[in-house]
Parts: sequence; structure tokens; C-alpha cells
Amino acid sequence: MNEREQYELENYLHEFRPCTPRRPLSASPFPNWRRLAAAAAIFSLASASIGGTFRHREHNAESIRASAAKGPAPVSTIPLTKLALENPQKFEATISDASLRILPKINRHDSSLQLLAKE
Repeated sequence: MNEREQYELENYLHEFRPCTPRRPLSASPFPNWRRLAAAAAIFSLASASIGGTFRHREHNAESIRASAAKGPAPVSTIPLTKLALENPQKFEATISDASLRILPKINRHDSSLQLLAKE
């Protein structure tokens, strides 16, 4: 750096005046109670919703177990195919019984199929 550039740099730096820094905003003597209250409210709502989700899952799992205990599982296609080839009368009885258990009932008053049948 030559003398001229050094002189210009020093003149430029002399333009700046020292000043005391301002107090930070978060250094107030009392904490911001609104923010703490909002954080507590958000935390409680989040924990309540997560807890409700787990309770709903437990209840749902219990209802699935109860419905599984009510009736046997539907018969798969391979045993039905073998039964149809070997014993057609027993196949018809099995299909009729399965259709009563699996297919929706249209004679219920809240059935969507009954509403569609009226139209």
C-alpha cells in the first residue's frame, strides 16, 4: 500500500464516530409473559392431541380385536376354487354364508345402497 492509499484509508476511518451500543431487546428485567403463556398453550394443545390420537388408536385396536373375535376370517380364493371343483353344493353354501357376512346389507334404514335403490 502506498502512502496516498494509506492516507485515504485513515481519512475514511476517521469518519466513523464511536457510540455506546443500545440495550438488547431481550435484556428486560421481566421476561415476556405472553410468549411464555403462548408456548405453554401450544405445548398443552400438542400433548393433548397426541394423547388423544394414542387413545383413539387403542380404542380402534380393541374394536378390531372384538370384530375379529365375532366371526371367522373370509375364505381365500384358492380353497374356494378347490371346493368349487370338488363339491359344488358345499361351495354354494359357503359362498351364501360368506355373502351374508361380508356384503353390505341393503335392508338397513341407513344403508347407502337403499338410498341408491330408491333413485
